[in-house]
Amino acid sequence: MKRFRIVSILWCAVWGLASTDATAKDWIKAESEHFVAFSDIGETRTRDYLRELESFKFLAEMLLGSSRQSAVSAAKFTMYFLSDNKMLDVVRPGLSKNYAGVYFHCSEGALNFGVMQETMDSSNGDPALVIAQHEYAHHLMFSHLAYFVPRWYVEGFADYLSTVVLRRGKFDVGAGNGGRIYTLTDQRGWIDFRILLDTKKYMEQLKNKKVDEDRFYAQSWLLTHYMLADSDRTKAFNQYFEKVGRGGDPIATFESTTGIEVNKLESILKRYYTKLALLRVGVPEIPESSIVISKLASEQNDYILENAALQTCPNQDQGKQILEKLRAMRNKHAKEIEFRLTIARAELLYGDNAALRADLEDLVLADPLNFTAHYLLGRTYFEISNSKNTEADLLERAKQELINAYKLDKFNAPNMYYLARTLNATNEGDAPSKSLANAASGATYLMRSVYEYAILAADISMRSGNREQAIRSLQPFACNPHNPTQAAGVSRIIAALSNGKSFFDAMNTYNDTSDQN
Repeated sequence: MKRFRIVSILWCAVWGLASTDATAKDWIKAESEHFVAFSDIGETRTRDYLRELESFKFLAEMLLGSSRQSAVSAAKFTMYFLSDNKMLDVVRPGLSKNYAGVYFHCSEGALNFGVMQETMDSSNGDPALVIAQHEYAHHLMFSHLAYFVPRWYVEGFADYLSTVVLRRGKFDVGAGNGGRIYTLTDQRGWIDFRILLDTKKYMEQLKNKKVDEDRFYAQSWLLTHYMLADSDRTKAFNQYFEKVGRGGDPIATFESTTGIEVNKLESILKRYYTKLALLRVGVPEIPESSIVISKLASEQNDYILENAALQTCPNQDQGKQILEKLRAMRNKHAKEIEFRLTIARAELLYGDNAALRADLEDLVLADPLNFTAHYLLGRTYFEISNSKNTEADLLERAKQELINAYKLDKFNAPNMYYLARTLNATNEGDAPSKSLANAASGATYLMRSVYEYAILAADISMRSGNREQAIRSLQPFACNPHNPTQAAGVSRIIAALSNGKSFFDAMNTYNDTSDQN
């Protein structure tokens, strides 16, 4: 039996894994058209997984109705294929006890980690691939968010896509999920759909332990399956999401947009899962030559996962522990460019900005085509400019380094966000320049699920006179099921903006609970 859970900023898949001792193995870097994979599971399996994921991306983008020519679709996604679940403990201490897959998205970027080892349960295809597909489905959905998507559909959509199987150039879509069906057919009662569809009510019930979370995931998967099995039902989704995201009653809105009475959903779905609709969808063949493999230096075994962990927004305690661990390695790895960039990132986030500046300046001179060096140096200049440093040109130097980084990778959301912040530091209060507006909107366009990006983009949109765009930037957070406080605050901001308030006045309503009982 499998379970999928969500925690804080990370989306995690739980699996029954055959545990082995985590040992240092040779790491490779594999790049395809849309993925970068760091892997210690061997070249052959890595190639196989990337080919399947490229095909999976084509399918998922099609179901999301997105254009493959868009910047979001063109951006590469970074994944870590791990040979042992204990390696997850480097990313978050103790994570390996329950999880085999985890997806992070935060202001530092988006990464996926999957344990791709043999399992004790292969009844639903390759479990490692199922995990990877579930997590990547989350990433794609978050990348294309234009409005609020309720929690039931977020999880249901990822589950729906996680079990697709590629057979002779076509995907079987909508295969039954054994664990979910087992949950639905046991003797316990279902969650009332008037609770499941209402995020606020569901979270209250969950907090008070009045609902079963496994049942929530199972019902969400089945409801998603049912809705996507019919083109007319699918067409109603955008209107439903849009209205709920703007504060519409979740039950009345579901009924009015889909034409389905919520009190009849349980009986409808109990009939439906006895004859699940299965689709066959053709996908383009991914040629072997489209995947480029390079071997990483064995020295990187010491810190490759620490570098990855730094890009997942660990808390201060863990970040400082990683920094101290890297500082202890400095003498051993002092001449390695990748190590110097890794410890520079750690110092930037959790240590001493001044200490890393000179080394980064040397790195960009030695390797002017190194995106990470330009990006980290630009951020370093920006951070130092916020201190008592009196160098007048630091913001200009920060802007130039971040522009240099942009030229090397036009789809890196964190770089665009910090470029926007740098431009804003010299443009604050004035009508935004075109460059500032493009950088701010670009960052949130590439990663719509990051709150910091959305707030900056909303501010810039308001100063540009585009109130509607500001509201749209904030909409995905208005009913955040994992952060009810934020959801309530953002809802108040959107209401204030809709009523003609300035951005400053609207932001001041975030903590205003005077109108609540």
